Amino acid sequence: MKSTVHLFLYIFILISSVAQRATAQETLGEQLRQVIQGKAATVGVAVIFNGSELVSVNNMYRYPMMSTYKFHQALSVVDYLHKHDKNLATEILVKKIGFVGKHA
Repeated sequence: MKSTVHLFLYIFILISSVAQRATAQETLGEQLRQVIQGKAATVGVAVIFNGSELVSVNNMYRYPMMSTYKFHQALSVVDYLHKHDKNLATEILVKKIGFVGKHA
């Protein structure tokens, strides 16, 4: 009898944990959609933790920058924000003149 109660308690905790994680993922997905909404851009976001995809937004598109370049670009942005004493919530306007190369 005691082991049955422990089993039901374990199952209840497991189900509650899964439900909370699903709710958190939905909340994160909705927050990402709100940030993207109204922008003059097609933006895709994927959050991967421990090798498992938690949330993805606009994952149905192929993006030209789906490569390792994004990591280096992100490092440059973080470096810029750090040097200018800005936080990660800072919006940055990137103009065509700011690009280097023959495609600018």
